[in-house]
Amino acid sequence: MKKDRTIKDILNVVKKLHYIYRKNEKVLDEVVNLRNEILRKFSHIETSKLALLELEKLERSARKLRKTIKNDKFGFRKLFTIVLIIFKIKNIKEYRDKEVHIWLEDNVAIHFDFKDGSVSITKDGEILIL
Repeated sequence: MKKDRTIKDILNVVKKLHYIYRKNEKVLDEVVNLRNEILRKFSHIETSKLALLELEKLERSARKLRKTIKNDKFGFRKLFTIVLIIFKIKNIKEYRDKEVHIWLEDNVAIHFDFKDGSVSITKDGEILIL
């Protein structure tokens, strides 16, 4: 069905966003763990300072990516509008398949619930990724 194709296309975008965001969060967690380990076990070694500088660069990049994703309000408002239009035109209350459950909350938020987390996008372009 055509509505399934359009929803699948949107779903692919949201799944990739979710995957990238979660991987980025894992990188940030790992940076913290490595920094603590270096400070605890190797701070007496001169080259540990170089390692800490490299970790700081990596952390800055990961934080910049997180900020870029969160600040794309225009893109998320567009995505919200597209899903809202599809749901209204096709008179869909919710969409379910083996990968995801998509539902609209009072025309103010769209929720994508996956097996390994969820993404919520509000009408104002705010995003919450868990």
